[in-house]
This record gives sequence, C-alpha cells and structure tokens, in this order.
Amino acid sequence: MSIPRLFEQQARAHGERVAIHCDRGSTTYADLNRTANALARRILGRQGAGAEPTALLFAHGAEIVAAMLAVLKAGKFYVVLDASYPRERLRQLLSDSGATLIVSGADHLDLAVELAGDAAGVLDCTHRGDERDDDIREIDPLPDDLAMIIYTSGSTGRPKGVMHTHATVLADIRNVSRELSITEHDRWLWQTSVAFGGSARTLFGALLNGSAIYPFDSKKKGFAPLPDWLQRHEITIFRTVPTAFRNFMATLPGGLTFAAVRIVSMGGEPLFRPDVEAFNRHFPPHCVLVHPFGPTETMLVCWTVLRHGQQIPGAKVPIGFTLDGKRVLLLDESRRPVEDGEIGEIAVVSRDLSPGYWRDVEQTRAVFLDDEHGRGERIYLTGDLGMRSSDGTLTHLGRRDHQVKIRGFRIEVAEIETALREIDGIEDVVVVGRASPSGDMRLVAYFVPATSPAIAVTQLREALARRLPDYMIPSIFTALDALPQTATGKTDRLRLPPADRARPEMSVPFTPWTSDIEAALTRIWADVLGLDRLGIHDNLFELGGDSLMATRIVARVKTAFQVDLPLRALFDSPTVAQTANLISRMESAR
Repeated sequence: MSIPRLFEQQARAHGERVAIHCDRGSTTYADLNRTANALARRILGRQGAGAEPTALLFAHGAEIVAAMLAVLKAGKFYVVLDASYPRERLRQLLSDSGATLIVSGADHLDLAVELAGDAAGVLDCTHRGDERDDDIREIDPLPDDLAMIIYTSGSTGRPKGVMHTHATVLADIRNVSRELSITEHDRWLWQTSVAFGGSARTLFGALLNGSAIYPFDSKKKGFAPLPDWLQRHEITIFRTVPTAFRNFMATLPGGLTFAAVRIVSMGGEPLFRPDVEAFNRHFPPHCVLVHPFGPTETMLVCWTVLRHGQQIPGAKVPIGFTLDGKRVLLLDESRRPVEDGEIGEIAVVSRDLSPGYWRDVEQTRAVFLDDEHGRGERIYLTGDLGMRSSDGTLTHLGRRDHQVKIRGFRIEVAEIETALREIDGIEDVVVVGRASPSGDMRLVAYFVPATSPAIAVTQLREALARRLPDYMIPSIFTALDALPQTATGKTDRLRLPPADRARPEMSVPFTPWTSDIEAALTRIWADVLGLDRLGIHDNLFELGGDSLMATRIVARVKTAFQVDLPLRALFDSPTVAQTANLISRMESAR
C-alpha cells in the first residue's frame, strides 16, 4: 500500500480525533484529510499527473503536514526546504532537486517567490479551493514510487539527496508501531525540523496509527515552558536527540517527573550513562528508554530498549539488536565479516533500503551493493564502525571517515571546509568534531590565516551563515601557523591541539565586567560556552553559542537572579551588558 491510502483508513476510522494540536488550535483527522485532498487537486491542476519532485516551504506546524500528504496523494514526492536555512543553500537544494513547484503558506510566501524565480512556480496553500470529502482515487501511488528526498550534508561540498519510497517509509513505521505498541491514544512530541529524516517517523508513526501530533518549537520557545507543556498535554511519546535531551535535563528541578510519558526515544548521536541516569530521575517507572540506530539511507536498523532503572554495563549505551527486515554485517577492509568482539564497518542488509542518492549514480554505486546471494536484498555500507558481543548486542564505535553528528544531523566536514576555503583570508583549514565538557559534540575549525592579523571570527561566521545552516557553523575557530601533517603530507587530525578555551578574535574590543550582575552573567556564559574569559559586549552567538546553550543560560539565570528571562531575550540582546540591563529592569519592576 501507499502512505496516503493508509492515512485515509485512519481518517475514516478516527475522523473526529485530533491529528495535530498546535498553538492555534486542533486539526482533526477528517479536517486534515479534507485539506490535503483539496491541496492535492490544486497541485495536480498545476503540474498534472506524474511523479515529480515538489518543494515544501512552511513553518513548523499543521500546514506542512497537510502539504506532505497532499503531495503524496497527487502521486508526487516532496523535498522540504527549511526556511531557517540560508537562501544560498535553499537555492542549491531547489536546483538539485529539480522541483518546478514550491508549495508554501502565508508565513513564507515572499521567500518562496524569491527562491522560485523563473525556474519554478509557487502555490499558496492558504487559498483552500475545492474541499470535497472524497479521496483522490484516480491517483494511487505504488509501494516502490518515491515519497521523499531527504537532503544530508555531502562529502563533495554539496548536499546529497537520499531517496525514499512509500515501501521503505512504511517498513520503518511498521517496526516502530509493532515494537512500541503504538495506538490511537498516543500523543507524540514533535520537535525536529521536517528536513530532518527522523521527523517522518514521528509524523507518519502518529498519523498511520490514529495518534495525535503535538508540535513544540524549542528553538523559538526554549526549554523553560516545555515541562509544563509536556504535563498539560499528557505527552506519551517523547522523541528527541541526546544533545537536546541533556540540555533539557540540565534545566529541570530534581523532583520533577513526567508521569504520562511511556516512551523516551533518543537516536542520531551517542547516549551515555549520565543520560540514562537523568531518564531514571525524571520519567516514571512504566517508561522505557529507546536508543535507536539508523542512517538516513536505511531508516531504523536496530535499537536498545532499557527498562526504567536498568543499568548499562559500560559508559555508552549500545545500539542493541536488529529490527524486523534488517540485518547487520560487520566487515573488515576487504569486506569480509569479522568475528564477535572485533571491530568492523557496519553494513546493513535489507529489502527496505533507500533506492540511492538523487541524481548521483556514482555515489549510489559506491555504497549500495547488490546482495550476492540473490534474495532481493541490497547492502548499504554505512561508514560507521561497530562491534558485536557474544550475546549479539551491537555497539557503535564511531566513523571510518570524518563525518560528525551534531544534534542528530549528519555532517560531512568537507562541506564546511569547502565553504571556509572560499573565504578571503583563509589559506588552509580543517574541521573536526570535539566533545564539550557536557558531552555534546561541537564543531571546531582549525585554520591557517592568509593575512596578519588573522581574519576575525565574526567575519567567518557571517560568511558561513550565508551558505550553511546554523548547525553546520563551527562553535570554535582556532588560528594556527600551520596544520600538522603526516609523513605523507596529509593533515594529521590526531595532532591537532585541544579546542581553544581562549576568547576568539572578535570585531569588538574586550571589555571586562563592571557590576555584580555583569560578573555573575560573565561566569555563567563562560562556563556554558567553555571559555576562560569573555567581554561584556561580545555576542553570544559569535562566541560559538547556539539555541541549546541559550536555553541553559536562561535556566542558570533563573536560578541565580530569580527572574524569568525569556529565551527570545538572548537572541534580541545577545551580550552580557544587554542582558544585565534587562535583568536590572526586571529586578526594579519586581
């Protein structure tokens, strides 16, 4: 079957149930199906029948879910354009996908028109049009038809599009639904961008089981309102990435427990013993912790499920056991299986793999192999390293190459290095992943300046922000006289110095604190950012801060000053001096 046909079954069975609950109100299954049908007819009116890519440009919420369903009902496949990405990257994705239509809403219509130019048309979904109740039966996607292209960072310096069919998505949803006993009574937290591959699992995992989706934009709202929000809406399925989870846990008081949550699922990055301990503190005894592993190309491959209170033998949570329809081989450099207890590259064997990379036959052939046993399965070489214990448990041991996971996003550092080398003032550069004191992975750029004095970090960030999403901009920039080299003349990443705790070269001069409030804020910021010192006029985000660090600062400010500082305030007033003035005014008003 196809995704829209299975959704329509749920719409008929649960028409009056809530499908999506947003700040603006709730959308029932019947309403969502009716809206998607109307939009699908308008898409067919613009593009005609036939499978082709259709771009989606929306904010986080019900509109983009209806648009995703509409594209699939029209027999096409979608490409998500995340409006938070720089325009240059959005144009790159639109061009590579070949989409000739952008579906958008009122919030981003002007941007859609700008991106489309003369190459694509724009469809405004706010004009509802024909909303007949009957489903679109003249178009019936086949299981092997494409459903989506998910763009990930590429090693060539350009993003690469991972294709998925209705069948590969549904195989993934089948495993989640069966193994976690998903029902129409579940309420799913939806935090991540739809451009992130894991969002499809949340959205279709809910909608194909009659469950409800509850979007929460932590990037805009921060973590301060999330505890009350989770409890008020009685969220049962809490899906996130480890970095976001541990930053959220750091803001919670000791005795707080989320009684309704029955599943906490965290994948995309390593999970450690302190994360398990935080789970045991803040979630109820009936809750389980799921740590899945699954590259974008394979969807879910395996996972570990921990009962509440269960301890792990080592410092890191293993990735566990394979799911139905997936097998894992561990291969040596000659692609021969290794023994239990030995390290090998993780290769996934399945019928339910991505067809490959959009418009990239060469890269597809390099990592997707035919199974020589002729069982209709294929093999995907992940580039991840793993080890299998005698009881069959798999442990993830990092990457063969220089790929890094940041907040669940897979990043090829070559793409960042390419962007940096094109900036005037950079002679040579290498980008690596380094763990912060809190355990989060951060990007560190080591560069050889072409000028003296070296180009300011502020300029580097501004240049990268025009090309790359915020999660691909390094947190730390360190200038070196030369990059260390191996005997063969290659960059020796093992000899790179530790991440620099010194204040980077900024566009503003260093100014020390002059008041008690500024002194306390400076200590909080320096601790969260991992710096030895910073000036009161230094911009938080130019120092390497991000939205997750901002939420931790807000939580520490609340404890130190007993004021409810909104997360938005740090984006509007991103210096110690500005924040100190704001706190002074709040204290005076109190």
